[in-house]
Amino acid sequence: MATTNYYTVNGEIIGEHTAGQSRLDYLPDGLGSVIATIDQTLTVKSTARFKPYGADLATTGNTPSFGFAGNTGSRRTGRPNTDLYNLARHLGTVEGQWSSIDPSWPTEMAYTYSGQNPTTWKDPTGLAVCQRKPGCDTKNPCLGLSFSTYVGITFCCDGRAVVCVDPTLPKPVYDCILLHESHHQTHLDCAGKPDSYSPDKPCEECDSYQLSILCLKDVNCIKFKGAARISCLKSKFEQLCASCAAMKSKCNQCGKSATVDQTIKAYCESESMKMTCANLRKKRP
Repeated sequence: MATTNYYTVNGEIIGEHTAGQSRLDYLPDGLGSVIATIDQTLTVKSTARFKPYGADLATTGNTPSFGFAGNTGSRRTGRPNTDLYNLARHLGTVEGQWSSIDPSWPTEMAYTYSGQNPTTWKDPTGLAVCQRKPGCDTKNPCLGLSFSTYVGITFCCDGRAVVCVDPTLPKPVYDCILLHESHHQTHLDCAGKPDSYSPDKPCEECDSYQLSILCLKDVNCIKFKGAARISCLKSKFEQLCASCAAMKSKCNQCGKSATVDQTIKAYCESESMKMTCANLRKKRP
């Protein structure tokens, strides 16, 4: 079987070369889907159009494995119900959902792909929405964000790092998520870069989650009354459970588990927190 090599620039796949054949260059759309390939004589060798969640709408020629959102590594598997693979999980293009639960749940939605907005957003890692089409509202960069798959996000907009946090969160919880995202903001270099979301950096996330956990565990909901107090407590512990789980995962990924603040580690691994998080999981889909 002939070997195929792939060419990348800044982490994006730009073409392929199969032994004995002409090199092919990929022509992507704004979402990164490969809508055409050309050879070195600029002859179009294939074209493709896609349905919103990645199923083929129309194709010509021999299309590459990397099609829908393909320049970041989303590839076809040829299997029903799991017909796209995005590094961590499989996506069913008919169902419009992941076939397995998000490892970052409940920080991220369990099975939802790209916040149910697949014509604008994508999820190249299978773990979180992290990139969008170029262009953002420079006057109101948080406008239009649904916060259906996250509570806070940091991104480049017109050359500057911007932080957006779900405005419906209770104020003390909002402030803790803002602290987390502000840590990302200080590390995100947007100079000369297109509008895009902060890439997943496990060591940076490890530190950011420790900051938000320290903040969240001290959130005092007693000052609220009635339904507001219940909302505050629910939000506090939802974010704590998500942050503890995410911190453990990210710190393990970058080999920093041994350096985690022992107070934070003990808090997250306490029996009371384990019981609280287990109860929250039972109440969620």
